[in-house]
Amino acid sequence: MNVAVPGLAALLRDHAWLAQAHVQAEGAVLVLNREGADALCRLGKSAFVQALALPEAPHVVRLLDEAQAKQGVDVAALLREPLPRSPIMVAEHDADDARIIELRVPLDLAHFPGHFATAPVVPGAVQVAWALNLAASRLGTGERCHSMEALKFQQLLRPGAPVTLTLRADRTRGKLHFSYRHGDANYSSGRLIWSAAHE
Repeated sequence: MNVAVPGLAALLRDHAWLAQAHVQAEGAVLVLNREGADALCRLGKSAFVQALALPEAPHVVRLLDEAQAKQGVDVAALLREPLPRSPIMVAEHDADDARIIELRVPLDLAHFPGHFATAPVVPGAVQVAWALNLAASRLGTGERCHSMEALKFQQLLRPGAPVTLTLRADRTRGKLHFSYRHGDANYSSGRLIWSAAHE
């Protein structure tokens, strides 16, 4: 059954999980409210889209949170872009000898379908890669990790989660200390022994 774009947009806009819906012939950009983000965490993207109970699902569906939507939604551009592989930068500052970076996990992170399609979480390897990449550009540490110490993954980091990444470089020992936290939630932490990018 074919549904005209205006009709599909109206169906989506009325859904309890959505704050906004932008539909073009190429696909849809959906802005999830808090209830929608919770449903995404429970279901995963594919089941989330199925649960919208549309007569015909858009060919391409991109998901945004309300904070991203406040910056404006370029629907055509988003539908052409690949899924994000990096966190959303919110703010950052220095505190003593550490760099504090406020992040949000994208709802549409490229890694979610493989980890896992029905219960999306940020893989541990991705959390380590984010810490290495962000530290390299800010603290001048190595871009690659030679080995890891005291690595702990304590809680699942889910779509849309706000998180504070703390980075501290121990240059004498060549170690990068990192931790992902938010409020009382401790997501992960560890020490990464870096090597230079050319090694």
